[in-house]
Amino acid sequence: MATPTKPVEKPACLLVCSSHPKGVSAHSFITAYTSASSNFNVFIATPEPSLMDVAKRDDFGSLPIMPADHIRKLGATYSSSSLGGVHVVVDDHLVTGQDTVSTIPVIQNLLVVFSLHRQSKQR
Repeated sequence: MATPTKPVEKPACLLVCSSHPKGVSAHSFITAYTSASSNFNVFIATPEPSLMDVAKRDDFGSLPIMPADHIRKLGATYSSSSLGGVHVVVDDHLVTGQDTVSTIPVIQNLLVVFSLHRQSKQR
């Protein structure tokens, strides 16, 4: 009789979907989910209301806080690229990307971050 093997525990990974009003492209989502789920237990979150929804409000111009300004005021760094440009930011265990073209670079960076983290725990 074969000895049962303990399943390999995978770390958790939270995929936060785009808040763009058109949603996430199917290709981008499938690529991200497939790539991540082979290495991580994947959890999915969708933001609401989206920044685009807030921007469509009639009183948007008079709102007291702009997300980028608020982020900077809290001492964080806000960065972005032009629409359609690859933009990936890695901050410790947080990997973020902008636009569909950043999907693969985000997953690649996520795998590197995880690999480095795992190596440091084995030392």
